[in-house]
Amino acid sequence: MVRFLLGLCVVLLIGCNNSDTNISFYNWKNSAEISDQKKELLDNLAVNEIYVRFFDIDILSKNYTFRPKSVVKIDSSLKTMNIIPCVFITNRSLYNISDNNIEILAKDIAKLINRVADRYEVNSIKQVQIDCDWTKKTKPLYFKLLRKLREEIENKVALSATIRLHQIKYPEITGVPPVDRGALMVYNMGDIYKESTGNSIFDIDILKSYITRLGNYKLPLDVAMPLFSWGVVYRFGKPVKIIHPMNGSDTTGTGMFIAADNGRLKVKKNGYINGIYLYIDDIIRVEEVNFNDINRGAKLIRENMKSTPEKVILYNLNSKLVNINNYEKFEDLRNSFN
Repeated sequence: MVRFLLGLCVVLLIGCNNSDTNISFYNWKNSAEISDQKKELLDNLAVNEIYVRFFDIDILSKNYTFRPKSVVKIDSSLKTMNIIPCVFITNRSLYNISDNNIEILAKDIAKLINRVADRYEVNSIKQVQIDCDWTKKTKPLYFKLLRKLREEIENKVALSATIRLHQIKYPEITGVPPVDRGALMVYNMGDIYKESTGNSIFDIDILKSYITRLGNYKLPLDVAMPLFSWGVVYRFGKPVKIIHPMNGSDTTGTGMFIAADNGRLKVKKNGYINGIYLYIDDIIRVEEVNFNDINRGAKLIRENMKSTPEKVILYNLNSKLVNINNYEKFEDLRNSFN
C-alpha cells in the first residue's frame, strides 16, 4: 500500500496572506531540486508542497511487463516540502493492457511509489495524482485502474486525477473519474503541430468555449495553469521537433534568426539552440505564456466555478519565471481566484 506516514508538517504563515487559494508547483523533470532563489520565493508564498512526477508508464506490448520510464531522483533540497507523487500514464498503455492485468498494474504502481518514497525519505504522502488523457474507448480500463489504485492506497491518502478541458465540456462522453478530486489542466489547448496555430499552450478564446459547464462538474477541482514556453520547429512545412524550454530571450543575440511571417522566426545559419541543432530555413514558432495571460485565464475560470479552488498548481517549478522578483505577480495570480 501507499502509506500515510505521519511526519512533521511545517506550515509557513505570512501575516499579509489571507487568500483562500494556495499556490503549488509541478516538478516534471527527471530530477527534483529547489535552488536557493526558488526556495526563497516558495517560502514567501507559503508553498509547502510540490507535485513531483515520480515516473511514467508507457506499455507498448500486449504482453504486460511493468517497465516504468524516467523514474525521478529527488534532491535533499525538497526535504522540508510535502511531496505529492504524480504518475503519468500514456493513453496507448490502456490500448495495450488487458482487463486481467489492470489489478497487477495498480499494485505495481503503488509498490514503485513506495520504493521511490522510501529511497528519498519522503515521510508524508497525503495525495497521489494520476495523469492520463483517457478517451471514451479507454475510459472503462482507466477507471478500473483508478478504482484498483484506490484499494492500494490508504484511505487517508487522497487520489486525484488530471482533467483536460474536453473532459470538462463532455463529461457524458468521457465520464468523471472515480477519484477524490481533479486537477483541471488549463494548457495545451491547441494543435501544436498545425502550422496555423498561434499558441497551442494557451488560448483564451479556446478556454472560453470549453468551461461553460465547469460549475456543474462532479469533482472538487484544483486548477493547473501554464508557466512555461517552447519552440515548435518546422522543416519543409512539417513539424519535426519541440524545443523545450524556449522563449524569445533565447533567440536574441545569437545571430541565428531573422523574422518570418506571422511572428515566426527563420533560421539563417545552422547551429544549436538549447541543445537542439537547427538547419538553415527551419521555421520556429515560439510559444510563451506570461502572467497577464494566466491571470486572464484565472479570472475567467473563477467566474465559471461554483467556489474558490483550493489550489492553483503552476506547471512548472523549472520555469524561468519562478524567481523572487516575480513574487507580486504570483500574489496577483492567487488573488485572481478570489
